[in-house]
Amino acid sequence: MRFEDILDQDTAKGILINSIQSGRLAHSYLFTGPHGVGKIMMAKALAASLNCPNSSGVDGCGRCVICRQIEQGGYPEFLIVAPEGNNIKIDQIRELQSRLCFAPAIGRFRIVIVDMAESMTEEASNSFLKTLEEPPQNNILILNAEEADDLLPTIVSRCQKIPFRPLGVQVIAGFLEREKGVDGERAAVIAKISEGSLGKAISMLEEGFLETRDQWLRILGQCFDQPKGELLETASKLVSSLKTKGRGKYKIGGLTDLLALWATWYRDLMVLKQGGGEELVINQDFRRTLKKVTRRYNIKSLVAILSLLDQAQRDLRRWHNPLLVMERTILGIVKLGPEPQPIN
Repeated sequence: MRFEDILDQDTAKGILINSIQSGRLAHSYLFTGPHGVGKIMMAKALAASLNCPNSSGVDGCGRCVICRQIEQGGYPEFLIVAPEGNNIKIDQIRELQSRLCFAPAIGRFRIVIVDMAESMTEEASNSFLKTLEEPPQNNILILNAEEADDLLPTIVSRCQKIPFRPLGVQVIAGFLEREKGVDGERAAVIAKISEGSLGKAISMLEEGFLETRDQWLRILGQCFDQPKGELLETASKLVSSLKTKGRGKYKIGGLTDLLALWATWYRDLMVLKQGGGEELVINQDFRRTLKKVTRRYNIKSLVAILSLLDQAQRDLRRWHNPLLVMERTILGIVKLGPEPQPIN
C-alpha cells in the first residue's frame, strides 16, 4: 500500500508525507471525514512507510513480507479497534492498553486505528484519554471519525487533525468503470448516490442497490393513487420489508437509505425546475421521467418536501421509531405534492 495508490486526498497525503520526511510524527492523529474515502488505506500507507525495511523514505516497497501483511490485514503491529455492536466499549480500550504496555515485537512502529471513534462509550472515551495523555513510545494512534465535534474536546485537543474530503463523482465513477467493469451511466449514478464514499459505492454495486432504488421509487410514485388508509398500510409494509445488506459500516438498505434516496429524487426535481443542467441530476437514468414530473410541481412544494425528508432523518435518529417516521413522511409527501406520473 503506497500513498500514491490512494484516490484523491492530496491534503491528507501531504500532511503525512511531510511528517515522515521531516521526522516529526505525531503520537496521535484524528482523521475526520466520511466513511469509505481512504482513511484506513492512508493508515496502511503510513504503516508500510514506517516499517518496511526497503522503504524509499515515503512509500513501502509493496513486495516484502511486512508490506504484504499490512496490505492483507495480517501485520501483528497494525491494530484496528472497531465497534462491537453499536459501540466501542471500555473492555476493548483496556485490552488495547494492555497491548500498548509492550514495545512493538517487529518493525519500528505499532499503528493503532480506533475506527468510528465517535462510537466510544463515555467510559471508553475517558479511559482512552489517559492513553493520549501519556502516549507510549513507538506507537502511533489514529482515530477515525466523521466529525471532530462528536468526540470529547479533550481527546481532539491531543491529536493532530487531518481532514479527509468526500471523493469526487468522477473519481468514484472512474474507479467503478476501471476496476469493476461498470458501464458509464450506471457508474455515474452509483457515484452520485454514494455521497463521496467509495466504500459505500462498492457496497451499493455488490448488493444491487440500483434495483432496490427502482423499487423504492416505484412505491413512491404509487402512493399518490392511494387513500389515506392504504398509505398507512404501504408505510407498514415498506418498513417491514427493509433489510440492510453489506458488511460493517457499509450496510445499505435501511430506512435512512430510503429517505436519502427519496431526497435525491426531489432534489433532482428542484434542479430541473430551476433550470439546472441535466449533468447535475443524480438519478441520471430517470432523466426523462424527472422532466415530465417536474412540470407538476412548484418550487414551494419541492422545498417543503425536501425539508420534510430532512426532518424525517433527524426524527429517525431521535425517536428510533421507523414506522412512525415512515407514516408521517408518506402522508406529508402526498399532501404536499400533486400526483406525479408513474415511474417506469
